[in-house]
Amino acid sequence: MKLTALNVACALWLGGFAACSSHSTESSSDDGGTSNGGRTSGSSGASGSSIGSASGSTSGSTSSASSGSSSSGSSSGSTSASSSGSDAGGTSGSSSGSTAGQGFLGPQNPTCVPMNGKPQDPGPAPQTDFSTQPTYIPNNVIIITLDDVPGTNAPAGTPDVTGADLRFLKSQGMHIDFFINTMDYQGPNADIVQMQSDGHFLGNHTIHHYHLGQRDPQDTIMACKSDPTCVDREVGGNEVAIDNILNKTKPHLTRFRAPFGEPYKPADGINSPSDLATVSGIVAKYAVAFGWNFDSLDSNGMRWNAVSLLQNVETTIGATPGSSSWGIMLAHGVYPWTRDMLPMLIPWLKKNGYVLGNLEDVSCWLWGKHTWEIIPNRSQN
Repeated sequence: MKLTALNVACALWLGGFAACSSHSTESSSDDGGTSNGGRTSGSSGASGSSIGSASGSTSGSTSSASSGSSSSGSSSGSTSASSSGSDAGGTSGSSSGSTAGQGFLGPQNPTCVPMNGKPQDPGPAPQTDFSTQPTYIPNNVIIITLDDVPGTNAPAGTPDVTGADLRFLKSQGMHIDFFINTMDYQGPNADIVQMQSDGHFLGNHTIHHYHLGQRDPQDTIMACKSDPTCVDREVGGNEVAIDNILNKTKPHLTRFRAPFGEPYKPADGINSPSDLATVSGIVAKYAVAFGWNFDSLDSNGMRWNAVSLLQNVETTIGATPGSSSWGIMLAHGVYPWTRDMLPMLIPWLKKNGYVLGNLEDVSCWLWGKHTWEIIPNRSQN
């Protein structure tokens, strides 16, 4: 990245951080850092899992043609369809060339129109997949999601990272998706209140960030091991806790991300189709399960500096929309390097023709409905 662009980006953030001028990559281990949606090591995400109901194996594939046909949630996990034409949500052409154009900050699908006018069937346990080039999202759309909030996963004395993220986002008029744990890094509840008052999209990430299914035997983080009582307590209990923090103004959270992406991620070698069926069935009482399309790798165990992390994300996305990965970005709202990277990423995205979306846009493109319309007896949130 050119120094002039870096200086402009840093200036955008009120009270910016010194990391904006750093250009070296650190490789030391982070005390709490991990990759893939939480605190364990692994790949940056698997492509080609099924879209729709989770009632069996996730070993299927999604074709590179547009996802225009209904997905009924069969265990084979494959979805195939072609797409052409345009939709009223700001997309046109084939899935590989469609773009959204509702302004940089979005939302990109304000009228909730399905991609190319062809909604898929969400099935009994709706979920998005982990494909790196999702056919159900226009290829110039980036959806920033921050997990594990609120709090900080940094040396003692580091100021509240989530609070700094919120101040930056407010200065830019941005609204993004946060996935909240109420007993993970135990950041101030005031941050959750601020998310709500600033108009962000709140999502459920469980109470404690446990593995909902099985866990690697070498992993020390607790696991529900697909026990229905434990899974329901982690998901439903987190929803109740957040509603209490918000003075009973947010009874339902219809966007969910499983810690570590498990057991939704395909072929992880640990969870079985039975684990997926059990966990997804319980989650579906509360919310739509959202995976991610590419991983920022901010939680892969390295102590990143902001510039190196930015360069990694830029390479993953590509300088031209559709040239590499797009869609939902996994990142975390508890790392200083992510906090310092975001003010540089936003102008880069805008300069290169990308726009920002949210997970409700995705729900509408994929299923033609908002998440609270898909899950029975849920209020708008």
